[in-house]
Amino acid sequence: MDRLRAFEVFVTVVSRGGFARAADALGTSPANVTRYVNELEAHLGTRLLNRTSRTLSLTEGGETLYARCKSILDDVTETEGLVSSASVEPRGRLRINAPVNLIGHRCIGYTYAATGDEWHLIHGGGKTHTVKVDCHMHTNNGDTARAAALAGQGVIWQPTFLIGSDLRAGMLVHVLPEYHLPEIDILAMYPSRRHLSARVRVMIDFLVDAFGGAPPWDRDDGNWTGVTQGTS
Repeated sequence: MDRLRAFEVFVTVVSRGGFARAADALGTSPANVTRYVNELEAHLGTRLLNRTSRTLSLTEGGETLYARCKSILDDVTETEGLVSSASVEPRGRLRINAPVNLIGHRCIGYTYAATGDEWHLIHGGGKTHTVKVDCHMHTNNGDTARAAALAGQGVIWQPTFLIGSDLRAGMLVHVLPEYHLPEIDILAMYPSRRHLSARVRVMIDFLVDAFGGAPPWDRDDGNWTGVTQGTS
């Protein structure tokens, strides 16, 4: 097994949020990506990823390996750049992506984010851009992140049910509107599809209607009664 390549594949799976996306980024097949991850797990004798048909998360060992592998790959890239920059004359056109503008801005990180201080921004065309942001502050609470942003402490990413009223009031500004964050699924879990009770079926249908498409707090129908902050 080419361990450096396996590390690269593993890191890409985590940073891209899936095997198929990692395969696209690496120019290979999902089956090949799966093979590398399976061989790496077998070599280390431990599971690195918890994976289902819809979700992907790191195990405790996977979190440790991801941090180390990311550091190793960054060192390799930097070393190659030092060698090649001495002998290669710069040429061609430099294209700067809008998310890169986040670099150098003070950001507020969310402690429980699966990818840490790497923000994955998806362009309207579907391409994912990964940006390592400078988080001078971390919090595990969305309200704290909102309060810090309102105080001018940095850039945050938070759901619109929490900051939507601030955006509409002009207290916060939506930056990079042509990009969005990866979607998070809401799953309804029940023992079996067989002999599903009418109560459960009605509840599932309600959830699909309530959360399908634009969420209620983003709609203009006046039916959302979320928490608001009064002014005096």
